[in-house]
Amino acid sequence: MIKKGEKIIFGHNNTFNAPSVSISYKGNLFSENFDVSKQLQNSFLYSTKKDSLEHLKTLLNEKGISLSYPTKIFFRTTWRPSLKNFLFKKKIHENNFSLFSQNVYLKSLPIVMFQIRKKFKSNSKIIFQHYKTDHHLSHAANAVYTSTFDKCAVMIIDDFGENFSTTFYSFKNNSFKVIQKNKASLGKLYTSITKLCNLPSDYRGQLKMAELSSSGKFIQSLYDFFSKKVRRRGLRFSIDFRSEDAEELKNNLNLSKEINKADLAYNFQEFFTDTIIDLATTLANITREDNLAFGGTCALNHLTNGKILTHTPFINLHIPSSPGDNGNSLGALLYQKYKICKEPRSLSWPVFGSSPYLGAKINEEKIETILKGNHFYYEEVLEKNILLKKVSGLLAQGHIVGWIQGKAEFSLRSLGNRSVLADPRDPSIKEKIQAIFKNGPLSIPFGTSILHELGPRYFKNYQKSPYMEKSLYLKDEVIGLLPGITNKNMPIQMHSVHKELNPIFHSLLKEFQDLTKIPILLNTNINVSNNAHTLTEEDIFSLLLTTKLEFLVIGNFIIKRR
Repeated sequence: MIKKGEKIIFGHNNTFNAPSVSISYKGNLFSENFDVSKQLQNSFLYSTKKDSLEHLKTLLNEKGISLSYPTKIFFRTTWRPSLKNFLFKKKIHENNFSLFSQNVYLKSLPIVMFQIRKKFKSNSKIIFQHYKTDHHLSHAANAVYTSTFDKCAVMIIDDFGENFSTTFYSFKNNSFKVIQKNKASLGKLYTSITKLCNLPSDYRGQLKMAELSSSGKFIQSLYDFFSKKVRRRGLRFSIDFRSEDAEELKNNLNLSKEINKADLAYNFQEFFTDTIIDLATTLANITREDNLAFGGTCALNHLTNGKILTHTPFINLHIPSSPGDNGNSLGALLYQKYKICKEPRSLSWPVFGSSPYLGAKINEEKIETILKGNHFYYEEVLEKNILLKKVSGLLAQGHIVGWIQGKAEFSLRSLGNRSVLADPRDPSIKEKIQAIFKNGPLSIPFGTSILHELGPRYFKNYQKSPYMEKSLYLKDEVIGLLPGITNKNMPIQMHSVHKELNPIFHSLLKEFQDLTKIPILLNTNINVSNNAHTLTEEDIFSLLLTTKLEFLVIGNFIIKRR
């Protein structure tokens, strides 16, 4: 229960395409994504209930936050709408549809904020204050305040913002100083190429395109085509990619026998990575900083991220668990906490907000009720060490296991709490997983989880990657041990598992290593809905009813498909 005089800080990402909320109270932190498809129906904390304020009250009750004591609420949203430029566009076309949709969505936000303010101020014990942070500053706060950097360069490369798509900062003495802003959008250009590859235009399409690029080949003319479309001078750049350019690429794909979609993806990925590295190198030379905090939608590109430290002057790199728009609720919260409220900030990792496990917990009592009511085959294993031995044994025998533990990840990737796990020694393991989910192909590419302390034995130029945010190359001597995850000479999307962040998953990997001598597991998203990290208990059980998944581990329960 909140004590007398304590404060609650809310961060709300109020962009239409990636709504989320973060709450800080009594030293605890909670972050959750919301259903994107329903955001336009209700501009704040959409729920199936008629009154979104009731959903807010439910959220507070779930987290044990009582408003019965004098409480100060700081509520910070993450977008400053530009009414002049975007709200009253006469013509809507693809280039400004995102911004138009964003501002249509924001039209109802003041009404909802008025309702919330009125609701809270009707209680004389509550002081309610609402603030706004611009979009890229929220990204920057998320990238910096989840790191251990007291000073750094900051690179935000995004799809769009209120007026700009890219912003570079320096961070020092707890202040953000803008170095350069650009309206040209590398994120939009990336999205345009994903569409040409017949992939979704959201982050899933971008992640899939990174995977598609692994089977492509370098074609100089394609690379040069993109080079001519992006003109750069220092941190300034412009992009001249028009609809006729997209048509030209599309025609080349349709008519040429030598160029396919994988080649298009590969060459654009190469160009994209080179551009990001050039920008980061310039930023390093300008700021003379050793540390880089990187955020924005383009920071989701694990292929690029894995090359930044080896190809730029930066010595340390931090990318938050949610560098895209959904992470901005956390950025807004941390900005309020550290910049405005000036709370003391620890620089010892893991810091407040650096854990990705900030979402909802599974209700194990409800799980047990569902199990008993539906006659599933299951075993409850109360001793964790025995549970881990049993599960590692299943994995070592070649079984594919759904693994659900603790709090959901506040991330677009599965990091050991909402995962499908498998043995990377099986050369056909990816095909077997695809067959299990054949009615709904996995939307997130395969990754691997490895014990952090053993990472240097398996990966070249090893870097910690606690959020599966980087791809690194396996060492030549271990490639033959891991046929299930090797792909030509391409890097592997890698998740370094740290005992400080996830002791249970860390212990599972150690048990698997004891059995197999391999401290690595194949790890991908549990695929029930578009967001595997907002699953209900009923959603989870649909895995056993609608897929061919044989084993599902939820908390202490090992459940077997009939």
